[in-house]
Amino acid sequence: MTYSKNWNLVDVFTVAQVAYLWGDRDPPDNNVNEIYAGGRPPEVSAIVQVLQGAIEGNQLTATWHDQVAKIAKDCFKVSVSRENLINFARAKKQFPSFLFDTIGPELAKEGAVADPSPAHKEIEAKNQGGRPAKYDWDGCYAEIVRIADIDGLPSVQNNLIEQLRNWFIAEIDDHPADSEIKKRVSAIYKRLKESGWKPRNG
Repeated sequence: MTYSKNWNLVDVFTVAQVAYLWGDRDPPDNNVNEIYAGGRPPEVSAIVQVLQGAIEGNQLTATWHDQVAKIAKDCFKVSVSRENLINFARAKKQFPSFLFDTIGPELAKEGAVADPSPAHKEIEAKNQGGRPAKYDWDGCYAEIVRIADIDGLPSVQNNLIEQLRNWFIAEIDDHPADSEIKKRVSAIYKRLKESGWKPRNG
């Protein structure tokens, strides 16, 4: 079962949650629910073992909920932060979607993505041995984040498209076709709405 995209908003996870999400599964709330669900799948157990080994080897910083949990190595009662997980995943050259699937494709700068998205493959194909991309789409995504942070994304997509068109003009005195901007904006709004997002202005 595919995990809920709301997990992409979480900043602190238990090791159990991480192990399930790493395999695109919604995690159970506790070990009792895990047992009732049929037990821990082998692929989840493997990730638990990887994470516990990293914690014991000081490759991953973790916070145990209590001393009993630490002694028992209870993966439901030890927490790790998103930031530490991202650094650990990059070191392992792994890019699970609950950590890296945010607004715009995550272009990892410290290693190749194990299973890049179609958009990422298209970017790589165009940039291998050819001329540089005409439009700065990474900068465009950064501008979208800036707008979202300062003003909130507009409820009408066309308003954002117009803002981005003006941004391109200010940057390079040119702009992509509106259809190209709309394609990217629509994908972002679709993802946000699936996660329950609502614009600040209603």
